[in-house]
Amino acid sequence: TTDPGPLHRAEWGEFLSLFFNLEKTAADIFAGTVDRYTCHTEQGQLRATSGRKVVAWVSRQTYPEVSYTIDTAAYKRQLIEDAGGIMHAPASTSFATPEAFADAVSGVDVLIDETYFATLPTDIAEVCAIYGFSPCSRDSSLPFLRDAQLWRYDKLSNSPTVAGLDWFESAIAEPDIVLEDLQDILHPDLQPFHNRTWFRNLALAEQVTYEPATCTNSVESRDPRGEGCPYFGAQSTVDFSADWNVTYHAHHKVVWNRKVGERYVLYKRGTEPPFALYPNSKFFEIPIRSVAVATTVAATLLELLGLRETIRYMDLTYVTSGCLRVLGASGDIEKFEFGFGANTTRQRQQINDVDMVLTSSGDASEPKIVAYSSTTDPGPLHRAEWLEFVGLFFDAELTARTLMNETANRYTCHQGQAMSQATTTGKKKVAWVTKRTWTTPPEFVIDAADYKKALIEDAGGEMLSNTTLVFTSATAFAAELALADVLIDESYEFDLNDATLSKICQTYGLSCTNLEQSPMKFLRNGDVWRLDGLASASAGGGLDWYESAIPEPDAVIADLVSVLMPSVFPVAHSRTWLRNIAVNEPVVIESATCQNTSLPRTPRNGLCPVYQALPPPSVQSNLSVAFTATFASLDLLSMSAADGNSESLSRFIGDFTSVITGYSKATSVEVLSINLGSVVIRSEASFETTDDAQRLNAALVRNPDEIFSGDDSFVASYGTPSISEVSSSVELPPVSQECAKVIESVCPSAGECQEHKDVTCPFLYEKDDEHWCDGGSVCYANGDDGSCCKRDEGLMAGFIVGIIAAFLTVLAFCYCCFRCGSTKGSTATSQQNSAAAGYLSPNAEPERRGSVDGATEPKKGSAVELV
Repeated sequence: TTDPGPLHRAEWGEFLSLFFNLEKTAADIFAGTVDRYTCHTEQGQLRATSGRKVVAWVSRQTYPEVSYTIDTAAYKRQLIEDAGGIMHAPASTSFATPEAFADAVSGVDVLIDETYFATLPTDIAEVCAIYGFSPCSRDSSLPFLRDAQLWRYDKLSNSPTVAGLDWFESAIAEPDIVLEDLQDILHPDLQPFHNRTWFRNLALAEQVTYEPATCTNSVESRDPRGEGCPYFGAQSTVDFSADWNVTYHAHHKVVWNRKVGERYVLYKRGTEPPFALYPNSKFFEIPIRSVAVATTVAATLLELLGLRETIRYMDLTYVTSGCLRVLGASGDIEKFEFGFGANTTRQRQQINDVDMVLTSSGDASEPKIVAYSSTTDPGPLHRAEWLEFVGLFFDAELTARTLMNETANRYTCHQGQAMSQATTTGKKKVAWVTKRTWTTPPEFVIDAADYKKALIEDAGGEMLSNTTLVFTSATAFAAELALADVLIDESYEFDLNDATLSKICQTYGLSCTNLEQSPMKFLRNGDVWRLDGLASASAGGGLDWYESAIPEPDAVIADLVSVLMPSVFPVAHSRTWLRNIAVNEPVVIESATCQNTSLPRTPRNGLCPVYQALPPPSVQSNLSVAFTATFASLDLLSMSAADGNSESLSRFIGDFTSVITGYSKATSVEVLSINLGSVVIRSEASFETTDDAQRLNAALVRNPDEIFSGDDSFVASYGTPSISEVSSSVELPPVSQECAKVIESVCPSAGECQEHKDVTCPFLYEKDDEHWCDGGSVCYANGDDGSCCKRDEGLMAGFIVGIIAAFLTVLAFCYCCFRCGSTKGSTATSQQNSAAAGYLSPNAEPERRGSVDGATEPKKGSAVELV
């Protein structure tokens, strides 16, 4: 209560959270409070430019004697000023008589009474009586009575008598709601839908709301009262683009075009433009109702947003869209006089006639020009996201964001399948080429623009060169092209019928005779492409590529994938722009027709059939193992406190997480809590596969030392913890009698099948890696090392007993030979005895010994063979 400002006081929620390990929750709540408070403050400051009301917080004191007080506490002053008012702060703030007090508040517009009442007042007359205000009506000379502006903050209470007021519980924690309440008093038009929480107007006989002693769920957290700010609906966020950004405010948006260094302030119709806040900016009242378009690049995106009919002026000479050309033919869209040779007088008239001019470059001197800089953003999705940039000016965020999300989903769908396919089929090298005929000498260019490189790589190919190459020698140019699998020609042709394979060869100095023997792979394979598959006319028309490729990169990548690896598509893909002139594919001419100019244009690439045919593997997200680990002789928290920092604790958490993650391929490990003294942590690990989850679960329950003792550095630093309270979403794997737990479906080869942890059992040497591999097909591992050792001890003991028995048998055999002289009979007898004893003969199939090497043939001269 003594911290000076509203947000200062609210931040004590984070102070309290420290005692409950709830820092993240508190930080999130406070961050939301700050955002809303800041937004409402900006609202108040904007509205205050048209006038501020004077506010006084007052009370009548009875101890030690009757006095009348005007409170000027710092947090109250801050609240009033942030809400767009003026704090009444006279030189003298305490008065002994009602007359002196009334004189002190004679210039106050809004009075907030804080006087304590044992029974909450229900009528303004009760408050007038304690201050001696007369008359207590709109006939008063006091402004707050004349305008019915006498308030109290006791609207929410638990009882009418000896009442507890929610103001004293909640106002500190929720200053954003206090600000909303005050703005509803000072500038009610700012808060048309706000329902005040604490302030009630006694001058209008507003009554107290009593909160009942009921609760739906006492365990769940209470939701903040914040109603949100700003009051815009859907909002755009920049997910890809490098060259624009937007922030939202109470009644306006601020949009930056970083490429041209311009700032656009978009304010809602009917509100005041915030000129004072944003000097050197361009201001637009939104939504925009009419636009002049100076670039065909923006044509398709305006159609996708359903904004065709906002276009008043546009040169449609090179536009492909049938619907826009229909609007041009009907006179709804007139030619825009813009650029070189334009009628500047008519241009000025047209600019004055619209709300905005959309161009591909900025002009700081023209306040209505907005630069649409999509062509310079580096990647395909970066460029496409300028759809949302334009949507901001029309309040079309919801439509734009929906379109962009769908486009990005389809794009990444094609990208994922193409790149996966490329790992097995190999990648084709692609060259984007053109010839600059306006230079001297002419230049041959292999273009490596960022967006082209991204498109090719995402479509499963690779660029012939990762940097743009420029040649003045056709021979050197051809030598570089020899390595290309696919050629994409971007050279200009007035008449598309002239864009033939022979013309390509002529333009770039290539030989088109005997193509089967050509040194150029793209000529041998018939992979020579152009981007003019869709145009408005065969001669002198516009190419749809320049209108639609930017807002529809998903359709572009679909075209490219069908060129680079057509086997990816389960059905034949009908390309939009890429046409193969090596096989004389024709140009498609779009006619000047349109079914309905009012409807938005449907995106071309409505599906991603690739993933429908080859769905990616699903990942189980509900596989987890939780447990408590107690480090009995570790006091990291005290160490950190003594050091004045948390490095020791942070290092321990990192090391612990690494052990768990490394042991069982956990996708993540979250340390839920740490206690003082001996370190007791509650940890939860999540997994992508059941096998990994079972592995950690089994180790924690059956042999937890195995997890940590494999990391000598960790044990030396922190010791080995005791494990308790293990819970898991997967069942424990069964313990095999054969001491064999399958953890891999295939072991690569002997020597590569690693056991989980090196174990040296009594009587045995450490088992080599190949001992865990059964016939090259299955890996066995120490899911339960203790059982392995016990079984191995038994096998070793049996083996020793067998050796002793064998030795006695040999002695008996020798004795028989000596006594009887019958070697043959003795041998037969020894073989029968061996069979009876159950030992292996050289030709018998060896017994599998689980995870111990019992599957190899006995060596010549071994004890087994002698027996």
